Amino acid sequence: MILIHEIGHVIAMYIIGGNFVAINIKLPRVQTHFIYPTNMSYRQYVFFTVNGIICQCLANILVLVFLKKDVLQQLAFLNLSITSINLVPFSNTDGAYLFMGYPTKFMKVILWILVFLLNLITVIGFCFYSSNSTIKNESFVLMKFLYIVVWIRVLFRIIKLTKEGNNFDGKI
Repeated sequence: MILIHEIGHVIAMYIIGGNFVAINIKLPRVQTHFIYPTNMSYRQYVFFTVNGIICQCLANILVLVFLKKDVLQQLAFLNLSITSINLVPFSNTDGAYLFMGYPTKFMKVILWILVFLLNLITVIGFCFYSSNSTIKNESFVLMKFLYIVVWIRVLFRIIKLTKEGNNFDGKI
């Protein structure tokens, strides 16, 4: 899903008139390098920044709608909470870049609402698939364990970003 996220940024960059230079994959980090268009407007900046998250969420929705396999659908729900990390308005996230471009309390509140909603959808998905799953064996137990571990890691990462960002002034 990280690559789908980065492909979203690449597509947006070409649409706004910039160029893709390179992608560096050093897991768990993936960095994409671009040549930005001269005189990039704020709207272009926002479009470029959110397009990675939009593509990632869209991929999850496509999996949920069209792939009727419990495990893939559960992973798609889980990935929404992982996506939420990138909306936290601190550190080196897309949320921080959005906040940097529009450093107001309103933007910060909107970003936190989106983080909350993506995690709420994850919990609802977990509860739904836990009660309705056709898988009732070791795979089901493993998926529940994975869900809980990843979601706890997401929450810890959000808390860590929040602590780092207590003095965040919109500059990276």
